[in-house]
Amino acid sequence: MAAAPSPQGLRLNLLPHRAFTLVELLVVIAIIGVLIGLLLPAVQAARESARRSACSSRLRQVALAALTHENTKRSLPPSSHTPEMASLNPRWYSNWLSWACWTLPYMEEQSLYDQMIAQVSPPSLYPEPWASFSSTQIATLLCPSDDAPRVGTRGRTNYRMCRGDIVSAWHWNHRRGAAVNGQGTSNRPLKMAEITDGTSNTIMFGEAQIGRYGGGVTFGGFGNRSGLGSGSAPSACGTLVDSSGNYSAAFTSGNILGGLWSMAVDGYANFYTYARPNSPRCGDNVEGTVIIMPASSYHRGGVVMARCDGSTMFVADNIDAGDPNVASPDNNYKGQSVYGVLGALGTISGGEALKYP
Repeated sequence: MAAAPSPQGLRLNLLPHRAFTLVELLVVIAIIGVLIGLLLPAVQAARESARRSACSSRLRQVALAALTHENTKRSLPPSSHTPEMASLNPRWYSNWLSWACWTLPYMEEQSLYDQMIAQVSPPSLYPEPWASFSSTQIATLLCPSDDAPRVGTRGRTNYRMCRGDIVSAWHWNHRRGAAVNGQGTSNRPLKMAEITDGTSNTIMFGEAQIGRYGGGVTFGGFGNRSGLGSGSAPSACGTLVDSSGNYSAAFTSGNILGGLWSMAVDGYANFYTYARPNSPRCGDNVEGTVIIMPASSYHRGGVVMARCDGSTMFVADNIDAGDPNVASPDNNYKGQSVYGVLGALGTISGGEALKYP
């Protein structure tokens, strides 16, 4: 038979447990707060790293689609004035269809391509690039790091084709970059053999922030400035930026940058390598003739770009891009780029010898 507990032991077992004091609770809460403060940036950095990786993967898909087009058609998709469209519908709006329209079958969008052809090819109709097919949002054309809201019903794009290192206009006879006008005797789709600087040394695609009305330089903005021409220097947009990084004359009406993937104009589908990534961008309007349009992104410190061999790379904001105050050479200039390493990467046949990175 078990012995009965002593009265002293019974009293000890019945004593209440000691509670945490207010000071101890505050210390614990403070420690948890510090740990969260240390952990949160790491979590955010990991998320952005994942988004950047996804962004790079999607851009690579776009580049491979263009290369598959080249393998099938023996040329890269033209940035405008597509001979195939001209044979279907000779009306002038056929010139406005972007490179993205002709890569649709190679981005697993054959049904959308067929819908586009049905809508724009009848000779009795104007082949409008803003027809209903363009309202489809193609996920491959969006970078996960850019959460700009959709404006209207048009499909957007973060990915742009490179027009080269010289200020031009989307419809001019301009063959400095991979994106070229595709019609005429001197204007023809670009063949891989013409990329004499080497496909691994030439940029084919880059990313650009989708427009936001009233946004600043690093937040999807666009400066409203008239008078830009083919001789404008890359710094021409800088006079529109105030000390807080906002545009003093922001473009706040009409359409948005990257807001229509099917349209060939530079404000929607193309970019240039004559200014560092995330430099100010401006024009007389988004669909203007001459627009200063550098690459841009929400990645920390640079942008993702794709070369003409299909590989991707991260290009830092501080890459050598020459003197931004140097006026752009004439549109027919054939020599080496005057805009540093970045300008050289944008040319297909400038004759520069470099390896980046």
